[in-house]
Amino acid sequence: IARPNFESLNMKKIYLFVAIIILTVIGINYLFFLKFKKDQIDIQKNLILQQTILAGTHIERTISEYQNDLTNILFKNTQYLSEIFTDEKTLDRVSNNLKSFYSRNRELISKIAVYDKENRYLGIYIKDNDEFVLDTFPRQNINKLQNKDTVIKRKGYYRSFFTFFKNNQLYGNIEVEINLNKYLQNTLSLFRINRLEWQWVIDENNQVIYSNQNDSISIDGIKEISDAILNEKEMQISPVIGNI
Repeated sequence: IARPNFESLNMKKIYLFVAIIILTVIGINYLFFLKFKKDQIDIQKNLILQQTILAGTHIERTISEYQNDLTNILFKNTQYLSEIFTDEKTLDRVSNNLKSFYSRNRELISKIAVYDKENRYLGIYIKDNDEFVLDTFPRQNINKLQNKDTVIKRKGYYRSFFTFFKNNQLYGNIEVEINLNKYLQNTLSLFRINRLEWQWVIDENNQVIYSNQNDSISIDGIKEISDAILNEKEMQISPVIGNI
């Protein structure tokens, strides 16, 4: 009569028990890894969201202060602008106001100019050594005047034109040029988290006007994204990066 090998049975039980423990430990570690990965993703998403809010708030405040500052200067000087090339005190007052305005918004502005229908021109800009340059001279070419306040976009620059009058007739323009792409690049770089995000900006027509992604990008549902932003809602997008 064969006797059962109790020692062999005990060893099999031990192996099975050890295998169960190992699989349990692996399973727990895997679940822990999944939870850790999810927590990391949530942290990164929240960090990106906070950075986006900070960047958006900073840009919105800068643009708002720029507009309010410019409106205030134009309002204070509107009755004197037609005399800027004929009265030295008016030239000093207006140019000093515009220089102060330029200095406060130098990260945004690239040039300020004043010109009239008599082809006289005043240009204000800052040199690389931070020195203000004030140029005033008669132009040989005729100054082309805008007959109403308007903004013209060209190659990343936005040129704002403001009219002034003499005897109720259009007499000249103030032109303020801003390099929006340069401003966005310099500003958003302060809030960028390397290798974790890419940044882009759309305009009121839902067109991408800035992106720090070197490749071309295509974004589906950009109208829905714009609507979500206006309604202060969050949503996910599916960008396509590459040649388009």
